[in-house]
Amino acid sequence: MMRNSDRAWQLFGASEPYGTVAGSSRYDRAELDAERLREFFEAGAHEIADVFRVIAERLDSGFRPRRALDFGCGVGRMLIPLAARCDEVVGVDVADSMLAEAARNCASLDNVKLLSGDDLLSRVEGKFDLIYSSWVLGHMPAAKGEALVARMAERLNAGGVAVLQFPYAWRVARSRKLMNWARNTIPAVNGLINLASRRSFGYPLMQTNFYSISRLLDIMDEHGCTTAFMRSEPDHKSVLSATAFFYRG
Repeated sequence: MMRNSDRAWQLFGASEPYGTVAGSSRYDRAELDAERLREFFEAGAHEIADVFRVIAERLDSGFRPRRALDFGCGVGRMLIPLAARCDEVVGVDVADSMLAEAARNCASLDNVKLLSGDDLLSRVEGKFDLIYSSWVLGHMPAAKGEALVARMAERLNAGGVAVLQFPYAWRVARSRKLMNWARNTIPAVNGLINLASRRSFGYPLMQTNFYSISRLLDIMDEHGCTTAFMRSEPDHKSVLSATAFFYRG
């Protein structure tokens, strides 16, 4: 379970779908009242609005995507604002538990389709004008993520934009890096920390995996996508992360 990111996310979705998506215990079930749920979804709306603002300012002022793909859609936080801007939105996630929650949140939307994900995006049909992935790549091994980035590039229409968030380095002390390594490689260490946090001994650690910026740029370039814009993201305190905007001409 510790090393299988797909199985871990099944458990995360079944136990704390909102807290794990947001990366904050503020949204755990015990704390999740109506106000915090509204706050949770408003954050998604602001994030998508920012994506469209950057695209309009940097790439195409008239960008109006017909089809959008949310890779790693979780409980649907980005699907809802995307559905308001696109004719059709496809949400993909490896965790059926997350998809079930997303289905409840998107029940009133007739232009949202949910699909179970795999390493080949084999259930995803057709191409897209916008592909978005919010930090999902960091939760899977980099080799797997790179292969999926190539698949996403293949699914991008001419004139389309792919927006990918990913971590690329630690920004913590060496002792913190060592602790993370120990939790990832020695099950007993992770188990004891879980018990101290009042979780079950075998509860998996959420993976944080880093990507080579140059490697991701090469993959997209190989598939005809130019790097239109890249920016650093300040939101994650323990890692350095970036958002890359790719354009297929």
